[in-house]
Amino acid sequence: MLSIGVVFVAVGVAAGAGAWALSDPQLLRQRLSTVALKPTPIGPSQSLLGENIAPAVKRVRSFVPKSPKEMNRIERRMVSAGYHGPWPATLFAVAELVLPVLVFGLIVFNFGTGTPLIFAVIFALIAFYVPNLWLGRAINARRREIRNGLPDAIDLLIVCIESGSGLDQALNRVAEELVLPYRRWRGNWN
Repeated sequence: MLSIGVVFVAVGVAAGAGAWALSDPQLLRQRLSTVALKPTPIGPSQSLLGENIAPAVKRVRSFVPKSPKEMNRIERRMVSAGYHGPWPATLFAVAELVLPVLVFGLIVFNFGTGTPLIFAVIFALIAFYVPNLWLGRAINARRREIRNGLPDAIDLLIVCIESGSGLDQALNRVAEELVLPYRRWRGNWN
């Protein structure tokens, strides 16, 4: 009985010391300053994804009047849709620029100026938003894919772990088994 009381008091003291250490603002600030990552500036030639951008991508991006911050936002959205690497974001930005000009030019070329010019402007504005609409649908489709595949992945992970596999082996097995039914081919864009 005495040993249980000693263990209880020891656990209480350790929990109290831990709570004090975690709640002390000075200790917390000091710990965060040692752990915090220093922000690295993102230049125009650096991708938010941390990849080395190929010279061809740099050349194409030099013609796209988008800031590095905007390109990083596009890269994040493309990754959410399942398209990794610098090329998809670059092609998306080029499509946002070229598609409206192409639509406007085709309408003016085929129908001339005058009244068709108003329709050309309207369709060019619509064409400007088409890549964003496509990307939004691709992001939603990928979310649906993940939502539909997650229960199967968890079931297979449980089966693998219950059969005696380690966590890393079980995760590898789940990745091998579910890559075919739940992954659309998106190509290697790197």
